[in-house]
Amino acid sequence: MMNTNLMNRRDWLAASAFSFLGLSASAIFSDGIRKAAGGNMNTILLISGWQDVNIGDITHTTGLLHVLETHFPDTKIVLWKSKFDDPNSPAISMIRKCFPKVEIIKGSVDRKEFTIKGADVLKAVDDADIFIHGSGPSVVRWDALTAWTKLTKKPFGVFGTTIEHMSPPLKDVLGKASFIFTRETASL
Repeated sequence: MMNTNLMNRRDWLAASAFSFLGLSASAIFSDGIRKAAGGNMNTILLISGWQDVNIGDITHTTGLLHVLETHFPDTKIVLWKSKFDDPNSPAISMIRKCFPKVEIIKGSVDRKEFTIKGADVLKAVDDADIFIHGSGPSVVRWDALTAWTKLTKKPFGVFGTTIEHMSPPLKDVLGKASFIFTRETASL
């Protein structure tokens, strides 16, 4: 009689392959960030957190924070929470508990002028060595990337997005990106 508590060889190989791919992707991503920033990694500005009610969005944000803290342990990470309706939401509370060193800020972008509104975000843009747009169903905050390029010549990139539709403004800003890591190969 077979013991069903033991993992069979095929399942073990699949699990090992996915673990290896995850570690490899994480290392490739962190190397890409380091190269884009020219080795200067004092502060990373991350824009993410589109919805506090979507478990997928919450885990994408926390997953990326974990990757950044793992690969850049001495780097300050500032999270520009894209949607910041409730500063005491369970999602923000979880981020603060699990990532106590991460500073969480809020601000907006004027989509006509592509200017940033919010003193905390303006200071973070000034201090950051690199800007990362977090995972999403598209490049949700292409406006923030455009504002970044207006304010600074510092590198930026996109991590874990799907790019299904390419508008002219999105194409323009992505053409200036130092790196683009998509969720899947269809976006390529």
